[in-house]
Amino acid sequence: MMQLKFPLLHKFRLRCDKDHEFSIINEWIYAALLRGVKEMDIDIIWANTRSLTCGLFKCHTLTVLKLCVCALDVPVSVQLPNLKVLHLRHTKLKDKSISKLFSSCPVLEDLALLSCLLEKKYVLNISNPALKKLVLKRNGDYKVRYTFVLDAPNLEYLEFAGYIPQRCTVKKMHSLFEARVEFETNHGGVSPENLALKNSATEFVYALSNVRSLHLSNYFTQAFSRLKIQFPEYPKLIKLEYGIEEKTGCTLLQDLLKCSPQLDTVALNFNNHFVPREHIPAGIWDQLRVVKRIEYTGDEEDLKFVKYILRNANVLERFSLHPKLKMTTKQYMTATNKLSTIRRASSSCKIVVYPV
Repeated sequence: MMQLKFPLLHKFRLRCDKDHEFSIINEWIYAALLRGVKEMDIDIIWANTRSLTCGLFKCHTLTVLKLCVCALDVPVSVQLPNLKVLHLRHTKLKDKSISKLFSSCPVLEDLALLSCLLEKKYVLNISNPALKKLVLKRNGDYKVRYTFVLDAPNLEYLEFAGYIPQRCTVKKMHSLFEARVEFETNHGGVSPENLALKNSATEFVYALSNVRSLHLSNYFTQAFSRLKIQFPEYPKLIKLEYGIEEKTGCTLLQDLLKCSPQLDTVALNFNNHFVPREHIPAGIWDQLRVVKRIEYTGDEEDLKFVKYILRNANVLERFSLHPKLKMTTKQYMTATNKLSTIRRASSSCKIVVYPV
């Protein structure tokens, strides 16, 4: 694209309603492109990208592109050689268009698909060796049986929230540092009899085996327990944030501890469902040095949990409690005094309550 000698433009942001004609909108976009814009954020949710200037997909200066349009139709020729960040929101995706767009971004590092619409039997294929961060949130619904393919060997951060794909092919990510997973479960298809979903979820979770920091929501543990899937080995995992929605979530947690020999920090969030097994292998909690209880209530069920951990974690150094509601000074003192009387397996363990 030919560029004239205009002052360079760093960032261009556009929000439009239906009162504006495309001829005017495209003039604004074209003017930004002529000035060598680096970051572009366009929110025209009622528009199809076919209505936008094709120069948007042939810009050599663009490093950040954020689009919120009703449908993504990529032109035949795409040239985005310096694009590093691509975010698509509330956009209907099409197989060929999205694959073409990804393949035309050789240095893409940060990709986010947020509340995008997927066609039936859609194949979401994300293959890019430069990709370092991937966020997929609330794309499609449980009626859309889509296939998910991920080949990003240098990915460092992965966040997935949504329904389990009908089919899943995910190659191992050797550089993965942090992963956050939340599987939706509010439909009847999540059961061990659904072999397609079970195999898909298993493929996804096993591909995370190199992760160091893992966040599993309460919905994830609910889906995992319903599908009756076993955890793989996580030899590098050192930090876990874990949500417990059902009683079986406690069993899964203990299984996960056995699969994670380097794990030493755990943050737990549950709603009075922490019910440890009656017969627990000796020393299963001994690897933990830091435990956090998120949304601590201080009720009897919570105190049972605190007592259980303190009496079974022999090398625990720090146990922090983060109250669900802000405490008054009197409530803080009462809670602290009550906790200080609990017997501890680790004499060096400190109990900290936040906030004061």
